[in-house]
Amino acid sequence: MTDNGPQEELLNDTCGVCPHWRRGRPGPPLRRRAPMNHRHLLAIVEHPAAVSALRCYYGGWTGSRFESLGRPDGTDPHPDQITAADIAAVSLLSVTVPAEGAIALLEGDLGRQVAEQLRAIPTDVDLGTAQAFELVRDGSAANRAWHLLTAQHRIGPVLAGTLLARKRPRLIPVHDAVVECAIKPPPHQLWISLNHQLQTNDGLLRNQLRRLHTAARLPEQVSVLRVLGVIVWMFHQRTHAGPNCIGLDLSAVPAGPDCTAWLGPRTQLTAGT
Repeated sequence: MTDNGPQEELLNDTCGVCPHWRRGRPGPPLRRRAPMNHRHLLAIVEHPAAVSALRCYYGGWTGSRFESLGRPDGTDPHPDQITAADIAAVSLLSVTVPAEGAIALLEGDLGRQVAEQLRAIPTDVDLGTAQAFELVRDGSAANRAWHLLTAQHRIGPVLAGTLLARKRPRLIPVHDAVVECAIKPPPHQLWISLNHQLQTNDGLLRNQLRRLHTAARLPEQVSVLRVLGVIVWMFHQRTHAGPNCIGLDLSAVPAGPDCTAWLGPRTQLTAGT
């Protein structure tokens, strides 16, 4: 990264847990980073640690099984229905479907209503392609499914998005507070905003994500969209400071292939790693 790169949009230390804060020293005035922009996303995916982050994550972190759990051949046997395997899979990303929500999804009207919307969403469309906008805009089937889910008691936006990402991994991004803090999408516009960013400059961001997918030797079922989400989350999960966090500090990203350098308070590893 050059001195005139995306981090010019940040002021001084760009993380809420920078050293002068930890020692209790007064720091300079803080300013939050501007909302999501193409230059910042490119700086993230072109960072030299991106491949290491992917290899470490898919080398033993529980979330690496999100796509494959209950799908031994790599395909979803029930693409238009939320199943028990899907409910188990989202727990690998530290979000849990409440008991009453699980019953409603597996045996109740909610499951049937969401299935009706899923049937209207193709399984083979990628976010950032020509067809995607109509599939993620307000009023689309995906948007209606999201609203059905979030209307259920104790199913919030992150859980709803994660369930839909499990069913349409090429179209719907996985996200949480760490990812949102790192890339700052406009409120309630993550899907549409990412769709635009992935199309910008003749798909420059998508092409780089494909190269990273190949370089990290990821399974075919891992989507380009998921590559972006994993890199962003890995880069920021160690230093994210909650609601008062300023954003992602690329200078704090671990260097080198040592996977233990990525460990943080949000780390969950599979047994034996």
